[in-house]
Amino acid sequence: MKHTPDIAALIGSRICHDLIGPLSAIGNGVELLSLAGLPETPEMALIADSVTSANAKIKFLRIAFGAASADQLVNHSEVVAILDVMSKNSRISYDWQVDGDLNRVQLRALFLAIMCVETALPLGGEITIRGSGIFAAGRKLNIVQHHWDAAQNKAAADLAAAHVQFAVLPWAASEAGMIPALSVADGSLDLAL
Repeated sequence: MKHTPDIAALIGSRICHDLIGPLSAIGNGVELLSLAGLPETPEMALIADSVTSANAKIKFLRIAFGAASADQLVNHSEVVAILDVMSKNSRISYDWQVDGDLNRVQLRALFLAIMCVETALPLGGEITIRGSGIFAAGRKLNIVQHHWDAAQNKAAADLAAAHVQFAVLPWAASEAGMIPALSVADGSLDLAL
């Protein structure tokens, strides 16, 4: 049987790849200005922080929506670094408690699950990621049931682009040997995988 490429994932990978280059160039330019003796102004710090945040988000999205193979390992420290940068100046903090390196297929499912969980924390909170799933707590939970029905492959949903992760998660989780199951109680949620 001939392998059919996942065109959507390849497009996602290509877009992220093409954006990383210009963002890295901006970061390098800021660093060169600093090395040239230009004083660090609040504006320069804002540009540097913005480039760092954008690079981390692009790396996250590339894993979540890009092409993946079980042969490609992602280093534990790289995942922690991405999530640490995403936590900075954010209402959401991430606590990565998964030991060791993961392959891209497993990590893609976890990153998509993180994106789903983020939508449930409109006022922010903490997301803890373990090998068995994701736990989140915040001041307020916003559970949109038809999104989560789609994420758990219980029903098809008419989703906006901002919620596409709910449609992609069941497929990615299945490929990683995971089955999403949501439980909610007392201002927290637990997404078993």
